[in-house]
Order: sequence, then structure tokens, then C-alpha cells
Amino acid sequence: MKRWLRTISGMLLAAAAGSVLATDYQIGPGDVLQITVFEHPDLAVKSRVGPEGKVNVPLAGAVTVADLTEREAEATIAKALQQGDFVSDPQISVLVEQYQSRLVSVLGYINRPGRYPMDRQVTLVEAVAQAGGVAPAGSEKVVLVTADGRRQQIDLRTTLADGAGANPVLRGGEVIYVPRAEMIYVFGEVQRPGAYPLDRHMTVQQGLALGGSISPRGTDRGIRIRRQAADGTVSEIDADFDQPLQAGDIIVVRERLF
Repeated sequence: MKRWLRTISGMLLAAAAGSVLATDYQIGPGDVLQITVFEHPDLAVKSRVGPEGKVNVPLAGAVTVADLTEREAEATIAKALQQGDFVSDPQISVLVEQYQSRLVSVLGYINRPGRYPMDRQVTLVEAVAQAGGVAPAGSEKVVLVTADGRRQQIDLRTTLADGAGANPVLRGGEVIYVPRAEMIYVFGEVQRPGAYPLDRHMTVQQGLALGGSISPRGTDRGIRIRRQAADGTVSEIDADFDQPLQAGDIIVVRERLF
């Protein structure tokens, strides 16, 4: 039933592994930079960008690099060294060694929950893939909370199946939460009684299949569904194999009388 999750997780992980880091990443506070000055090894330094967006460069002092790309930071540092008459025509190399200024949190029913650095332009789907994909008990509908607190529900299946769903580009500071999938319960005379994730358009027959089908002691006559309404009342429904299931349904298979 969750075959689609395994399939798309593999596709997403392959895509993520083959992606190329973007050259337009903007440096921010917390990033660690490796700065090298050609033919001046004594000026090479590894430095963390401070809260004010500045990095300490030998001879040049504090240089503002926040919101600059690596190439732009190279030009800015070169200009600072040149203006101070420290180095004539400096050739600078700037590489971001640790991406810490833009993080996204992926939490809930995910295979590797945690905080992930955004070392390039990343979409929500790519962030989910980076975190190992949705866990077997996870929902296909995830919640995106932006840095300013706005919430949006996104259907991964719709997004990946036909491209019609939302797949926003992340900016940093977002939280992606994967809730537990809606469940059904299969009890009575079945091979594997228990709780199972509810798939779209699932029928009683498909629910029974998740439970290993009816056991030799069970009967397919008089299968019942216990269903709780929004007001908390519970009703029992006579069900056939084609009966559609709802979240929280309990399928009960009775024992044969003879």
C-alpha cells in the first residue's frame, strides 16, 4: 500500500545525490569560510561569519560578506586588501566549508529527522529526500511551517505523481513536519491483526489483505466495520469487500460458527 512511498523515496534520493551545488549560495552568519590568498599562504584562514555578517581576514580586518556569493566575497576581500595597500592585485579564493546560516528542520515520521543545512537552492521535496524520505507510518500530506509562522499542507503524492501539487523553494528557517498517517484497524479472525496506514480509496478487501486475509477459522460472512462519528458516537456497519474505508475504521472478522 505504501509502495509509492518506497518508489518516490528512491527517486528523490537519487536526484538529491546527483544534484550540483549552486554557485549563487548567499553567505550568512554562522557559515565557515576557507579564505586563500594566492602566493600568500600566511594569509590563508578559516573563519566563521559573525552575527553582523562579517568575517575576519588577516591584515584587512572585519569584512562584510553576508548575502554575497563566494565569487562576490572574493572580490570584496580582494578590494579590502588592495585598498589597504597590503597586497598588490590579490587573487582570492573563498569556499564555504560549513553551511550553517540556512537550516531546515524535517521532523515527525521521517526516516532521518533533524536539521539540515541548505547548501544550494532546495525545494520541500528535496529536503524530505535528504532526510531519508517518509517513514512507513508517515503521511503523504506534510505540513510546512515557514520562518514567519505561516502553515501550509502539501500533498507529496500529488506533487510527485503529476507535478500539480505545491513544491516550494525553501529560504531557511522552515520546519517540515510529517504527521502519522491515518490508520485503520483489522481485528478478529485474520492472519495479522493490527493497525495499518489508510491508503486512498482503500476498500475492505484491501484492508483485509494488509491483515494477511481471513484466517481458516474466520468467515467472510458478516464482516463488520466499527466507525466513530465526529461527535464520538460509534456505529457498526455490515460491510462487503468493496466497501470504502475511512480513517479510524475497525474491521472485525467473525469466527465461523461451524
